[in-house]
Amino acid sequence: MIATIAPSDTTLLGDLERVAAARAFFAHRSVGAGLVAGIEQLVAHTPGAALDVVAVESALPDRAFCHALLCDNGDPLAKLADLERMLAGGIGQSARVVLFKLCYADFRAGTDATQVFHAYTRAMRGIRSAYPGLAVLHFTVPLVAVPSGTGLRTTARALLGRTPGALVENDRREEFNELLRRAYSRREPVFDLAAFESTLPSGERVHHDLHGRPVAALAPAYTDDGGHLNASARVAIARRLIAAIARLGDPA
Repeated sequence: MIATIAPSDTTLLGDLERVAAARAFFAHRSVGAGLVAGIEQLVAHTPGAALDVVAVESALPDRAFCHALLCDNGDPLAKLADLERMLAGGIGQSARVVLFKLCYADFRAGTDATQVFHAYTRAMRGIRSAYPGLAVLHFTVPLVAVPSGTGLRTTARALLGRTPGALVENDRREEFNELLRRAYSRREPVFDLAAFESTLPSGERVHHDLHGRPVAALAPAYTDDGGHLNASARVAIARRLIAAIARLGDPA
């Protein structure tokens, strides 16, 4: 496990207060739902916290961390259109911070990550133009765990010269992620979910070799099903997310 809720975290209450004032909206799917659950746990275990976690369809209520589910996984361009629809429905006029996250299931071995990134940047330009007061917290795409190589099926694939599909798909995800990091990290906030998922408490990165290149992967200790964050990991990463939103939500 990478973390538990730490009673000694004296900054958490202040960060939650800043998030309550930030008018933040998070558009996500299943990995995002785990992070929302992690935030709910942090609120529940923090005495004095006054932050509601609310699913919304239109304008945001006061003093709440608001979120909504995007359309089904598998079509990142449809998710971008869904975000634009949500913002146009009233969220864009009432939010001050928007968080948008694609899912690992939006990227397969044959996904053109560059094409997805170009669509992403076009959508972000449109959002900035339509809602000039809205700050965007960009997310890298989450990763999945890759078989360790000890099982019979993995060994058989190796003997046949085949690469595990999860590794190739992670390569597409990290291709998108690197484009996003290069484009935004120096001028806009980026929540590097993929880096958090693939970094052990020691600081060592979890990666696998693909044609002589290291490709990051979700740490097996952080997941129970190979793709979604387990209970302890989602709380630990949710704590990082709260801190990131709090920095954006500081009063001017």
